[in-house]
Amino acid sequence: MNYLFTMLKKLFSALYLGSKSLLIESQKKKMTATNIVRVRRLDDQCTRRMHGQFTYKLLYESGVSKERVFNFNRLISEPNSEALSRLQCNISKRLEDNYRKKNRSAAKAVDVNTEVFIDIKLFDEHGTEVDGSVPNSEAWVDGGSLKIEDVLYSIEVNPPRILEARLPSVIMTGFPVIPEFTLEFADRLECDFEWSQAAVPEVLIGCDFLYTPTVKDIGHRLTLTIIPKRGDRQGFSVTVVSDSEVKTGPDLLPILSRQNLPVKDTSVNNCRVVSYNLLAHTYTDTEFSRKELFSHCPVGYLEYDYRKSLIAKELLGYNADVICLQEVDNSQFSNYYQPLFRFHGYSSFLCSKRHYKIPKNWHAVEEEPTVNMDCEEKGDESLTEASVGTEGEGQIICSEGSAILFKDSKFRLVADCTINIATALETDSRYADIKEAAMNSRLVTEKLFYRSGCCVQTVVLESRDDKSKRLCLATTHLYFHPLGSVVRLLQTAVALRHIHSVKSSYKSEGCSMPVLFCGDFNSAPNSKIVQLVRSRGVSDNDGVWNENALYSMEGVNLQHSLYLETACGFPKYTNYVPQFKECIDYIFYEKHCFSVESVTSLPSEEFMASHRNGIPSENFPSDHLALCCELSWLPLE
Repeated sequence: MNYLFTMLKKLFSALYLGSKSLLIESQKKKMTATNIVRVRRLDDQCTRRMHGQFTYKLLYESGVSKERVFNFNRLISEPNSEALSRLQCNISKRLEDNYRKKNRSAAKAVDVNTEVFIDIKLFDEHGTEVDGSVPNSEAWVDGGSLKIEDVLYSIEVNPPRILEARLPSVIMTGFPVIPEFTLEFADRLECDFEWSQAAVPEVLIGCDFLYTPTVKDIGHRLTLTIIPKRGDRQGFSVTVVSDSEVKTGPDLLPILSRQNLPVKDTSVNNCRVVSYNLLAHTYTDTEFSRKELFSHCPVGYLEYDYRKSLIAKELLGYNADVICLQEVDNSQFSNYYQPLFRFHGYSSFLCSKRHYKIPKNWHAVEEEPTVNMDCEEKGDESLTEASVGTEGEGQIICSEGSAILFKDSKFRLVADCTINIATALETDSRYADIKEAAMNSRLVTEKLFYRSGCCVQTVVLESRDDKSKRLCLATTHLYFHPLGSVVRLLQTAVALRHIHSVKSSYKSEGCSMPVLFCGDFNSAPNSKIVQLVRSRGVSDNDGVWNENALYSMEGVNLQHSLYLETACGFPKYTNYVPQFKECIDYIFYEKHCFSVESVTSLPSEEFMASHRNGIPSENFPSDHLALCCELSWLPLE
């Protein structure tokens, strides 16, 4: 009897709910939904599809309602009626499947009509229904709307979106944590950020894009929610949780003792300068690097998530007005250094190394095997091919380069006059004598044009407080091979001519415009490269042109008219690894325009020797040491 009663109840339910009109009427009265349809559409020749997403609340016959996310991926050329028909089928199918599942027994006993009809219409920005024959590319527009039953959605084309996001694998107290995330149609500066400990996500501990963990965070994983925005638009949020727990950071004494914290802002008449080779991640992320070049350093301290935290802490501690960096990974610049320093009031510019592709008929010249001066026998793993547009197709863009940063409160950018040396030699007649001499040596030609991506990153800055003070700031990273002195010499000659030209172009009457030329020159103090910079000349009959048989070439007379001197002197070392310790980094300044007020001292040799006789290490993030000095403008003569 009970069984029969149960079957009759199910049958009645099936007959009642099988009515399309009754079911849909019920849905019309009770359904609600999120009111935005987000459509991603790239109108180009390669991307011919559009991707859409919206949330819709389904009310099932049991009375239970569930929010479902619906996605669609359609050709932009197809009629919009086909896209709407597919959406209609997808929503109906969800309702029908649930209905069949709930009423499977009754459906077997009686033929019940389970088809559900969902009314969907598309309207343009004026509220007019779009004809079904209009292609998707024209039908789905900003300001338009999609109506599903009685729920109206506004259409957003290309809304703010987070493509990917991650937190560093190493998170330490006292060191800023910055998420790496990729945005589409969003502005990083407008996004919202919510930091919390993973164990208590409802308690916010930070709301900036960076967060510096405290002792209270030790042992906890961090959670970050990012809400992408652009103007008045907001996309779907993304939440990421750190893989590792917050731990205590390393001893900062080696760095802090150099900086004499707190470091005050400089006066209008002074300028604090830093030059630093960061040791690019691409050069430590190989078995050869870990087992040979940097075998003295535990692998954990080579991890870039660890090293970049120390780099950031050190650089910010100098409170410099201008910073010149070498070996900056392209991806780390855009994902880490640029947003970090923007947050602290700096503008920053990256210049990736680049050079020409080796011609197909070119036969490379064999070099003698050697231990590199700057530990940079790194091969070409860091190279990726890319078109460079106006600079000529087929150039190779390296995965690292140089970067210039300056305080927005101190300077404004007047001009970016950066050049690539290979391109300049190929296209600029001002360097014709250097190119002609280089072409007489096959190996020198190969290194200048096809192997070394050396650039001269050059900017002209103007003081915000005193427009009579301008600065020509340049940085470079010269060719590395110990035997390639003539290559570095020619690169330096091109750089000096270019810098002089920039200074001449932007210097005006009554305006002081001294030159600062910083970087990794891969050259010892007694080298011809340093001689050229400081003594303003190397003759065409100098022995340097023939000091090595492989790089032997016809000499060229090199001269310049800048009066440059090294601001930090000649310390025993700026590059410090077990197999090589030498001064190869410099901050050159015009001595008749600037006076040196102070120089940040380097760690003692005894102290460095205690760090496994080489860096990087637990306390030093690079194989180089940062140079820092404070200069003062001299009165105009």
